[in-house]
Amino acid sequence: MFEDEYSPEYIDNLDGGFIEHNEGEEDTYDLDCFPKEQQQIAVAKTKFILNIRKKLKDKGWTKENVMPIVDALYDASLPFKSPSLSSVQRWHRSLSQNQDNPAVLVSKHHRKGNRNSKVGDDKYFDLALERFLKATRPTAMSAYRYYESQMLIDIENGKYEGRPISQTAFYKRLAKLSSYEVTAKRYGKYKADMKFGYKGGPLKLERPLQRVEIDHTPLDLILLDDETLHPLGRPYLTILKDSLSKCIIGYHLSFQAPSYASASKAICHAMLPKKIKGPDGKPSWECHGKIETLVADNGAEFWSESLEHFCLEAGINIQYNKVGQPWGKGLVERNFLTIQQLILDDLEGKTFSNNVERADYNSVKNAKFKFSRFVKAFETWVAEVFNWEPNQKKTHVPMLEWRKAVNKFPPNELTPPEHEHIKLISGILKKPALQNNGIIFEHLRYDSKELADYRKQFCRDKKIKVTTKVNIDDLGFAYVYLFEYERYLKVPCVDFQYASGLSYEKHKVHITYIRKYNKIHGKSGLDQARAKQHIAEILEDIDASAKESSSKQKKVGGMKKAARVKGVDSVSVQTRREKDSNPVKQPSSLADLEMIWQEDT
Repeated sequence: MFEDEYSPEYIDNLDGGFIEHNEGEEDTYDLDCFPKEQQQIAVAKTKFILNIRKKLKDKGWTKENVMPIVDALYDASLPFKSPSLSSVQRWHRSLSQNQDNPAVLVSKHHRKGNRNSKVGDDKYFDLALERFLKATRPTAMSAYRYYESQMLIDIENGKYEGRPISQTAFYKRLAKLSSYEVTAKRYGKYKADMKFGYKGGPLKLERPLQRVEIDHTPLDLILLDDETLHPLGRPYLTILKDSLSKCIIGYHLSFQAPSYASASKAICHAMLPKKIKGPDGKPSWECHGKIETLVADNGAEFWSESLEHFCLEAGINIQYNKVGQPWGKGLVERNFLTIQQLILDDLEGKTFSNNVERADYNSVKNAKFKFSRFVKAFETWVAEVFNWEPNQKKTHVPMLEWRKAVNKFPPNELTPPEHEHIKLISGILKKPALQNNGIIFEHLRYDSKELADYRKQFCRDKKIKVTTKVNIDDLGFAYVYLFEYERYLKVPCVDFQYASGLSYEKHKVHITYIRKYNKIHGKSGLDQARAKQHIAEILEDIDASAKESSSKQKKVGGMKKAARVKGVDSVSVQTRREKDSNPVKQPSSLADLEMIWQEDT
């Protein structure tokens, strides 16, 4: 349908480079590239020669014909000295050969002089330069002192005749070195490329969701548990941004470090319709649809086999940004800075990048915002503020650009059956062996009559590996792909009472607890149910103690782990909101956004 696909090499293939000059032409022919004073002198000389031509008419440029005219035309107010006959003839010849371009009469003082070193101190300068270009980044003064001391020692020993150049002259020689080479040696190639390297231009985009950037960042804010009001720590934010419209199209917020789970949930949120409504009761976050190309960095979570298979099944082309070139997805990188500055800058519980900035401020003690309240406020800010905020030049409004692009090239939307399918294929990918008692995933066994019938027909005496997807938020079922039937089979966990509604993160904690408990007490046979019950009691104790001592400062490390076990993330807030028979009232105006932040926790 579309033939004009663009690749990262698009800009590199453009015909650029130095402008070639015809033989005999001056190297520089643009008058505007010279200083103002030199421009005025060149223009005055040109007018002077043109007036001489008018007076001479068809006469020759001899001394008898030219000098009387020069004496008559020259005025002391002109910005050049009275020219000699040879100067006038030279100016006339240069203008004639270059179509009377005044730039050729600009004084070429920068070409004068001997450019080769007359000092003969290259040996000593090279030694000092080698010292100056070290990664330890010594100062120019240190390099000069080394240069001077080495030369003075050789002079005293009769190995060199001469004297060191001045410190100013030494600095000038350093200034003539390649800026890129100096930065690369002293700060590294990455820093040099960032400062001087070719960044290229934006690719030509014309469709919404044609190119979407994704990335993670920890938020500089301490959030509270909804029930205990205990500080949970800093959450991780994953966002996706459409490169054409510059709208934020999806996100995920949790206390789990960046992983495939957070990436897949953010992608699903971006592709599915949002239920955020504006003051008029209509959906205010309109961005959704199938993503064409997803641009990610080289983090481990983006190189997982699960993400690769998920993107393949969802029809998403995943593109990895080049290492050390963050400008390749600069939109989402700049977005994180915008979020930190515009949303979190004046909120209580804000953290700082270092101790100097934080001073005496206690982020944990001053934290005030519940996790669910922040999720609601963040979604409202994205839908009704950020996506409608014009750029500094007032030439681009993200949501208006989105609507314009959608009217021209509407993105493919997911059908209702695909809504469930996208959640299925976003699960964790495993390839366990199909055994005579089902499949095993993280110590959980899954089996059903349908799977047993499949084994009877196709497995015989051999074990085969089957592609299996497991929902990250609910281990109650595993989805086994049966190649012969070309579809997934929904297989329940044998211990369904334990696994139903259990998150993958919480299950891993249970397993870890069992291993440690058995190691300490030397007992075996403890199952996940006992671990689950015991951990629930521990969490209840933590919650109870937190309520009793909410005014006392606590370390957030343990509570952050508890938040991960309890599954505190933006998806759980959205799910709870949908199940609530009395949903939280949406703000009636943008002014109500401030009330959300200040609402009593």
